Amino acid sequence: MAVRRRWQRVMRKAIQCTDPWEDFHLEVFKEEKAKRFRYNAIDQSWVVDMVFVKMADVPFANGAMRECFRMKKISNMSRTKNWKHAGNFVSKRYMASVERDVYFNDVRLQMDAKLWAEEYNRHHPPKPVLTTYCFEN
Repeated sequence: MAVRRRWQRVMRKAIQCTDPWEDFHLEVFKEEKAKRFRYNAIDQSWVVDMVFVKMADVPFANGAMRECFRMKKISNMSRTKNWKHAGNFVSKRYMASVERDVYFNDVRLQMDAKLWAEEYNRHHPPKPVLTTYCFEN
């Protein structure tokens, strides 16, 4: 019964949460159809599907090589296109012009590293490693 109460408490908190990006009004940006590429490191293959995204046109941060944009993606399982409830993502773009393959090599490298990170995640770290996807519009 304690497990059920914990889940109920978690669900109440989740329902009360607001979108941390609400103030950036990404729902007003142009909806774009994008091709999503997901890499499977075990069998070294790519899965490709079409998704709908909205992305800010101005970066909110940058590193030495890439700049970061806020992006929302509608779930492919969603029956409606309610952008206020779409998932939040960070899209990264190289600041210098690079070949298209550079992005795919980055994802391939990160997904290979994810296999190693999954072992780390099994030990319940405070911040688990998350999956990286590649989108193209």
